[in-house]
Amino acid sequence: MTFDAADRSALVEFTRKNPLAVLATAGLDGRPESALVSIAMLDTGEIIADSQANARKVANLRQNRDVALVVGTSGSVSVQIEGTAVIPSGLARDRAVASYRLRFPDSRAGDPRLEMIAISPSWVRVYDISGASPVSSEAVWPSETGAPELDHG
Repeated sequence: MTFDAADRSALVEFTRKNPLAVLATAGLDGRPESALVSIAMLDTGEIIADSQANARKVANLRQNRDVALVVGTSGSVSVQIEGTAVIPSGLARDRAVASYRLRFPDSRAGDPRLEMIAISPSWVRVYDISGASPVSSEAVWPSETGAPELDHG
């Protein structure tokens, strides 16, 4: 399923079929750290994940909001995403919980021991090795994903 990296709706469709991603953050010492996470992608292109509040990635994100993700690790098409993440609070957290639960109704999202992570993509690369020759496309996304419902203030 090759698609243009600039096509937001195609990326949304792809991630909804591939709800697991490897999330990379910069550790407190600057070294890379990664974790497998479940993701819910909003129609706007914003990505929502949850995490234990005491997880390394949460501490990392409080120091450095830059993230990278790889989605689609089991097939011939993968997507690399770079962007910035926030840990929403208050009403923005409630909205993130509600959005995540739409995708994963049985999740523990909303549990006070969990934090929500909202990621705004700034660069996307689609890589497809299903054909005779690999095909890829890259796109720089605008600084805002148009996701006002998760206004992070």
